[in-house]
Amino acid sequence: MKRLRLRRTRNSVHRTQRYPLYAAIIVIALLCVTVAILLVQKNRLDSLTNTSLNEMAASIQSDVKIAVQECAKISLPGAKVQDEILPNMRLHLYAAKQMNESMINVYDFEMLDEDAYSRAQSAIDAIEAQISKGRTYDEELAELTQAMEELEKSVDAHFPDVENLLIPQSNVR
Repeated sequence: MKRLRLRRTRNSVHRTQRYPLYAAIIVIALLCVTVAILLVQKNRLDSLTNTSLNEMAASIQSDVKIAVQECAKISLPGAKVQDEILPNMRLHLYAAKQMNESMINVYDFEMLDEDAYSRAQSAIDAIEAQISKGRTYDEELAELTQAMEELEKSVDAHFPDVENLLIPQSNVR
């Protein structure tokens, strides 16, 4: 009778002694999968953060642009300055300021120049006071125009590469 010979020698390590090795391989594989999942989630959150920051910036920019457009309407003949234009300017400037404060609180990022905003509000108050007295408001209008230009420049400074990066809401149909 012929005997069969094994070509290789048998491993003398019992399979139960390999369990720690198997456990280490499984733990390393789970760590790799966990790290990959965490990286994907971090990238998704970064994308959401950038998207929300851009949306807030777009809102501020559009509100300031609309307020600037309203300011340009003041000098038009037959304009309803006290009834329509100044309240609309106040509304859009207030919305831009509130969104700017939200950006500061959440992202520690500021778009509006607070000094120019305060001067614009003071000029609007002065124009309303002059209108209620029945006087002309040319000096106050010049101050308001200057403050609005500074506000627009402070907002547009955050978009230096592209002119009119975001479209004002009033032009979107």
